[in-house]
Amino acid sequence: MGMRTRLTSKGQVTIPVRVRRKLGLRQGDEVEFSEKGDETVIRRAPDSENPFDKYIGVLKVKQKHPFNSKKWVAELRDEE
Repeated sequence: MGMRTRLTSKGQVTIPVRVRRKLGLRQGDEVEFSEKGDETVIRRAPDSENPFDKYIGVLKVKQKHPFNSKKWVAELRDEE
């Protein structure tokens, strides 16, 4: 038997706990909707193509001076 949920005035729905558990969904995860005939299917969105995307913003370092990428690359290449 299907599960029901109510659509809010903002077009939002709550995904039932059973479905979230089955899909392994947690807060912040993305889902994808696809149409198959007259039905719409929800599934966990596939991971991004770039495996490093999940690390963006992980290292938040407070620096006294702004980071200079050109200088850093020059240092790595011994071009100072």
